[in-house]
This record gives sequence, C-alpha cells and structure tokens, in this order.
Amino acid sequence: MKYYIILLLTLLLSQISKSQNCLVKDNNLKGEYIGECRNGKAHGKGTAKGIDTYTGEFVDGYPEGEGIYTWKNGDHYDGSWKKGYFQGKGTLTKKAENSNDSLIVLSGYWEHVKYIGKRAKPYETTILSNNISNVSVKSQPETDHCSILIIVKNMTGGGSSLSTPHLSNPKLVDIQVTQGRFLQRINDEPLSGELNKYILRDVTFPFSATLSFETSNPGNPIATSERVVIDLFESKNWYITISIDN
Repeated sequence: MKYYIILLLTLLLSQISKSQNCLVKDNNLKGEYIGECRNGKAHGKGTAKGIDTYTGEFVDGYPEGEGIYTWKNGDHYDGSWKKGYFQGKGTLTKKAENSNDSLIVLSGYWEHVKYIGKRAKPYETTILSNNISNVSVKSQPETDHCSILIIVKNMTGGGSSLSTPHLSNPKLVDIQVTQGRFLQRINDEPLSGELNKYILRDVTFPFSATLSFETSNPGNPIATSERVVIDLFESKNWYITISIDN
C-alpha cells in the first residue's frame, strides 16, 4: 500500500513539475500544462488550461499539428494547427449570435485562421499526356453568367520561315463533361501564329471535364492527342492557359 502511495505522489509531482516548467506561449492557455516538453517548452502531446483549453500536439510552445481548442464560451475548433493558428483541415463549431441553441459549423480548410472553403484549392488539374508542360488557372469574381476562357499555347514555336515550316497551334477537339454543364462554346482559332482561344459560356458549377487537344506539324503529319482534366469547384470566371510542347 505504501509503495502505491509513493508511486502516486511521484506521478503527481512529475505532473506539477511539467506544469510549472513547461512553457506554453499562447497567453490564453497559460496556467496548467500536463504533457511532453522539450527545452522547457510544450512540445509533443499535451493539455494546456488557462482562460481556454487545448488538447493535442505542440511544437516549441505553440499548438501545432492536430488538436482541439475550446474557448471559455464553449466554442471549439478540431483540426490542424501551425504555430498557434488554424492551418489546414479542421472544423470550427460556435454558437450563432443572439442564439443560445443554434450552432454554426464550418468544416474545410483554413489559412492563418481564415476559412478558405471546403477544399484546399478551388480547382484541380490532372495532366493525362506527356506533351502538356503546364496548366495555369486563374479566376475572377462570379457574375450572372460565368464563363471559362481556355487559351492554348504552342511552346515549340509559332511563326514560319523558309527554313522552318509553320507549327500550328494545338486545337481543342473534344470536351467530355462529367459534372456541371455549359450552354455555348465559342472558338477563336486564327490562321496566323496567334494563340487559340475557346470560351465556354453560361457554365454551371462545380464543373469537371476532360479536354482533348489535337497537335500536328509539317514535320510530323500524324496528329497526336493531348488531354487534361479540369475540376472547378466554385462559381467564378475562370482563365485557363494550357502550354503544349508540339
């Protein structure tokens, strides 16, 4: 019995020692800390209790990694942290203003405490062939009738000369839509060495499609097909530039 009492006291003193000597840098969490330390700072798994409470992973005294932060009013965030800030995937649950019962739940991705949406990025691209060297995606705020502008660049060369035959710009020959839709397609394919452009108008989002391009040149008369998948998750006006090594 005496042995167990001594063991219990040893564990208790160890916890008190950790609480006293292990620094937590968030002022709202300063008070009591039980957990792992390194160089006198909270580092590893632990629980800090002050005005608020955090249970999870720490790095150099800050919440970092995965953890749950609970404010004194009961609001809480469960997810990823970086140096004391929401960073990455997580869920914030808080009481609605002027209501004791209603809750607001935001699940998705965070950047320095700012909620950026249900996905880490509002778009994704997947290149399915070897000669597409780059896909650049930009956006502007949505309008009543959102559109997608597709610009196709031939990275090998454009203009012709006596010694170098003209290399035609790749053409968009097929659009296989798997989600969403568009009501109108406009082709701008100049005969000169300018860029080929395509506009999809009145687009419904989220929009996913596989774009197929046909490339050919006088030195290689057999046309080749290049493909890329675009996934656009938000209603915006999108500008997509696709660079192809012809």
